[in-house]
Amino acid sequence: MMVIHPWALWVGVACQVPLPEKEKDVFDTDLSVETSAYSVQIHVPERGHLLQCEHTYDEREVHRQTPLAGSWNGVHGLLADTVYRCIVEDEEGLLLAGSLVETNPPPPTIPQGELTVAEDMVGTYTLFNHLEKGRDPNLQKILIVDPDGEVRFHYDLPYKASGDIDVRLLPGDRILYGGGYGGRPHIIDLDGSLLYRGSATPSGGRYHHHVEPGPGESELYSLVTAQNEGNGHGFTGFAAELIDMDSNEVLWSWDSQAALDQGVLTPGIGDPFHANWIGVTQEDDGDRLWVNMRNNHKLCRIFMDTGEVEWCLGLGEDFALVDASGVALGDDQWFYHQHAPELHGDTVFFYDNGTARPGGNFSRVLEMKLNLVDMTATPVWAWTEPGWVEPIWGDVDVLGDHLLVTQAHCVDCPRAEDGVSALIELDKSTGEVVWRLDMPDRVDGLYRAERLGGCEIFHNTRWCDRELP
Repeated sequence: MMVIHPWALWVGVACQVPLPEKEKDVFDTDLSVETSAYSVQIHVPERGHLLQCEHTYDEREVHRQTPLAGSWNGVHGLLADTVYRCIVEDEEGLLLAGSLVETNPPPPTIPQGELTVAEDMVGTYTLFNHLEKGRDPNLQKILIVDPDGEVRFHYDLPYKASGDIDVRLLPGDRILYGGGYGGRPHIIDLDGSLLYRGSATPSGGRYHHHVEPGPGESELYSLVTAQNEGNGHGFTGFAAELIDMDSNEVLWSWDSQAALDQGVLTPGIGDPFHANWIGVTQEDDGDRLWVNMRNNHKLCRIFMDTGEVEWCLGLGEDFALVDASGVALGDDQWFYHQHAPELHGDTVFFYDNGTARPGGNFSRVLEMKLNLVDMTATPVWAWTEPGWVEPIWGDVDVLGDHLLVTQAHCVDCPRAEDGVSALIELDKSTGEVVWRLDMPDRVDGLYRAERLGGCEIFHNTRWCDRELP
């Protein structure tokens, strides 16, 4: 894999900051430091055993890590436009060097969300994609915010993409992103160094919507477009592919043409299925591929070894929709134009956009329980709020007894009401919002988000409850 280090192009000169007399430190040796808005690059002297950057006015915030001695090291997740006291100690705790460093102001394109609810949240940081829909340039970026809604990381995507960008944290402080109709999978580190850039799909399709780690260390699952045929004409279908990142070889794939040939899907025109999510589960009788299709309101489960569709869930499909007592429910209780299912045993959570819902469009979060013996589906929990109608985008993640909802606003979509995108955490037991970050502008578009633990990233003692180096 190639590694490109761009930070030397955008870092600034370290600022030696004048402070009140009581705040001044005297360092025998200044550190070599280069700055950006949310991180600093520090050259750690030989024998350096501990690297620490402490907020000069907030003693709760201390970033501590074991550095690579004799090399440049990044300290990440800092606040923009803020003074930190950074030091390096040897193994005996002797101070080797130190400097007072001021991070750069945030770039003008960074949104400052409004934290309107801040109670007991699960985890610490929230990772998500962000774009300014309708503006030129249509800037697509990756952001991480802290519990206060303050940005702690940003990365500008190297290509112009639609809003459907999938992003997630990988082990080793790496970030995977891709999708966006032609957005190849990329892996970066917290320095913004490019660790992997996907090649063109071997099948000739375009990446879209979804990318996730495969079973092997160098393997990725992704969604790509595929050319399908039916009723004597061609149209856009999709394929799920498992790719070896080192060789760009397709190790396994499934094409929607197989479901057309089986009679499970019906031919159409344009993009009749609009798959937007895939998942893989291990079952006793073989692994399954799950595919979520927005345009025909269905979630299908497929035998990975044979490619046969086992069943589909949705209006008019293989499950009867019933309440907890077995009484049939109306069609309006199904999901419509849904996004981002999350599987938990026999339970599925949906971001139910609600477009084409009988009786009127509205969006909600939906929890549905499946009975694979009786082939029944039961809505067991749902949440919405007045005026919530979003025809595209969105995500829901389970955080124990809480849910993280990416309430994604599309400013120029038909049927969308006025509003803004928001990141919302719900207490599922009460239905109450316990944390909410509203984006500042109607053009701020989101797609998916992921909650990270305080010890997973940034080495910040403020939110990590275990001892750092």
